[in-house]
Amino acid sequence: MINFENLKKYRIRRSSKESVEPEEIFLDASKPEFEGRKIEVPLRPGVFKIFFWALVSGLAVLFGQVFYLQIVRGEEYKNLAERNRLKIVPIPATAGI
Repeated sequence: MINFENLKKYRIRRSSKESVEPEEIFLDASKPEFEGRKIEVPLRPGVFKIFFWALVSGLAVLFGQVFYLQIVRGEEYKNLAERNRLKIVPIPATAGI
């Protein structure tokens, strides 16, 4: 069980004096001394193309597999399921004749 009383000592307390205004963030981002330490880095256009083609390829593989299982081997799986539907198992009587 988690003891939440011990976790209170790790809590960060902030006062209203420590708040950061959005203008301060934008001013710091424009300073040359923070040039190498930016939080946000723009993505190159090639990244979106790679992601798009990876997504299209994955969906093509998925739909290809669905087509193969449903259309190409569908009848085989249907027959297998029909034969597997009922199974006759004799149950011997525990008492009696």
